[in-house]
Parts: sequence; structure tokens; C-alpha cells
Amino acid sequence: GRKMSKSLGNGIDPIEMIDKYGTDALRLSLVIGSTPGNDLKVYEEKIENYRNFVNKIWNVSRYILLSAGEVKRVENRPEAKTLSDEWILGETDLLVASVKDNLENFRFSLAGEAIYDFTWSKFADWYLEIAKVEGGKDDMLLYVLERLLVVLHPFAPFVTEEIWKNFEAGDLLMGHPWPEAEGGEGGSAREDFAFIKDIITGFRNIRAEYKIEPRKLVKAIIVSAEKRELVSAQAEIIKRLGRVEDLEIAESAPKREGMAAAVLSGAEIYVSLEGLVDIEKEKRSLLGEKDNLAKFAAGLRGKLANPGFTGNAPESVVAAEREKLAESEEKLSKIEEKLKSFGK
Repeated sequence: GRKMSKSLGNGIDPIEMIDKYGTDALRLSLVIGSTPGNDLKVYEEKIENYRNFVNKIWNVSRYILLSAGEVKRVENRPEAKTLSDEWILGETDLLVASVKDNLENFRFSLAGEAIYDFTWSKFADWYLEIAKVEGGKDDMLLYVLERLLVVLHPFAPFVTEEIWKNFEAGDLLMGHPWPEAEGGEGGSAREDFAFIKDIITGFRNIRAEYKIEPRKLVKAIIVSAEKRELVSAQAEIIKRLGRVEDLEIAESAPKREGMAAAVLSGAEIYVSLEGLVDIEKEKRSLLGEKDNLAKFAAGLRGKLANPGFTGNAPESVVAAEREKLAESEEKLSKIEEKLKSFGK
């Protein structure tokens, strides 16, 4: 939070950072998060974070290049065969258009943020994992990777140029033409894929909430009359990424006893906890937590109902107490929902 100064001895030597984390990581840390006219906060943890991002780029590229039957440039847009294909092509077009617009308008940080988000949150976390399930994605993966390397090159020239050598294109990535967005924004595929992502994330959240081990598969029900056909078409993806063994797609909600539930936009999901969670132990724990929270909330209500407190305490203190009460009531509501699922 202070300016770098020789007298303070708090300067960061760029050569030391390059030796430790790499030039690309240092470049990214200086570009992303900086805005014209404002001071930039530089710290080693930030540079380390972008070293991890560069490693992610390297590992994603290595996986694609090693798993592809033939490493080649895919210059023409591949035909989308699945929902995930349509989605990633649309997201790639959005990325290319966004980076181009931001660079042309000197919004370098926004361009870098778009690349970071696409690489980590869309390409690596979702499409690559789905590609392992669906298979036959060589051309699609190579096509997206090539365009990702081109738009990333101005920010991280060294790692991208090194990866580009694998294509044996006979030219430097530096001289590669800028890609064009070819197919728009993905249309309905974007909404449909977001819906499937929400379902998978819902299953993952339930697993985390009830501490279900990753190796254990669950039995689950998805209730969605409106999008039943879409869910059925993507059932295998949902099962593999949500760690579901037995999936039922229904039009009405089941009895909730012994099941964890989550309500999503357009669907409800249920996970059987039988054999995975000690329900009686969980009930006792929840009842104890409910009792403590109820006492805490009652104390806050009494405090806020006292004119002596609300009239004399600073407004910020009163607001903080109201926020605590709202949080407590929300937690109580969630505990009640859990207890209902246990048949209590």
C-alpha cells in the first residue's frame, strides 16, 4: 500500500521476479488489474498467481497436444456436434471480439481479465472435462487452443510462442493473423449450457455441504418439466461431472425424507443421503445448531427492540446488529429446510 522507495527498501526487483516466476507471469501481473491514471499495487503473491495461470496454459496445451491423434492447425471452424461444442465456439467468438475491442480502446486490463476467465473458468474447468466424457474433440480443441494462443500472445509471448512450436506451422505466432469471431454469441446454446452447469454445480454444492467423499457416487433426481428433454440429452455429462451413479429425471418432486435438495432456476435437484450420511447424527448436530442460533437471534431482536440501544448507539453499530439478525434468520431457515429433508 506504499510507493516503492529506495529509502524504505520495499522495491520489487523485476529480474528477481522473472527468475522466480517467469517473464510472462510478471507481464500479466503488471497489466491485469491496472487502470490508466491509477497507482498499481504490485506484490509477490499476485505475480505468483499469474505464474500459476501460465502453468495452467501450459498444462492445458500439453494435454490437448498429447491427446490429439494429429497435431495440426484447424483453420476452418469445426462443426458443432454437441451442446458443449456450440457453447465453446460461442464463448471463443465472444472472447476474440472482446479482446479485440478492449485492445483497440486501450483497455488492456479488461482484455487480460477476459482471457484469464475464459481459460480457467470456461475452457479448462468445463469444456476440457466434458471433452473427456464425449470424446472425438481433437479438431474442436485444437481450433480453440490456436485462437486462445493468438489472443494471449501480446500478454504472455514466451509461453505461447513455445507452445506454438508444436504446430510446426513454419512461422512465428507473433506474425499470426488476428482471428475473427465467426459465428456470433452461441444463441440458445449459451442459456442451455448455463442451465446444465447450474445442475452440476448444484450437485457439487450438496456433496460439499454434506461432506460426501469424491470417490462415492450418489443417487439423484432432477425435477424439470420445462427442460426435461434438455436434461435427458445431457444426462451422461451431468452424471460424470456431478459424480452421480443413478440419475432419475422426473416431472414431480419426490418425498424428501432422507434426501438433500436444491432449488434452481427451472429445476429442482435431490440427492439421496442413504448410506452416505449418518442422518441421526446430522439431525442432532442441526438441532443443537438451531437452538444456539435461535437464542442468538432472540437476543438480537431484544436488543434491536430496545429504544435505548437504537436511539443512542451509532447508526453503523445498529446496522451491523440488524445484519447479524438477518444472517441468523437465513441460517435458521436453511437448517429448517435440512431438517425437513431428514423427516424431522
